[in-house]
Amino acid sequence: ALHRANLIGPRDPVYDQVTELACLALNAPVSLLTVIDATRQFFVSSCGLGEPLQSARQTPLEISFCKHAIQSGSPVVIRDARSNPLVAAVASLTNDVVAYLSTPVRDEDDVVIASL
Repeated sequence: ALHRANLIGPRDPVYDQVTELACLALNAPVSLLTVIDATRQFFVSSCGLGEPLQSARQTPLEISFCKHAIQSGSPVVIRDARSNPLVAAVASLTNDVVAYLSTPVRDEDDVVIASL
């Protein structure tokens, strides 16, 4: 489903509008549209992400918060990542993420293909 959706590629201004709108609507400093494969999370689009991640557009899957919404198919709400058992070990590595909200993005066949 991920490969059919063709989300891993050059930046798309339509997706950039989605992440920009999410930042504005939630008054959030960062918004990502993320997909995962076997080894990494890939940022289809981002708003507010600093360098070098803005240019790299990916991180290893081991430090992904987004994978939890994609793998579970359910929204993930984390008020304090530093004390949340789901992501505390990763939060200690990133230091940038405290609160986190993610929802799965589904294709027309109801298959989860991304996280916003």
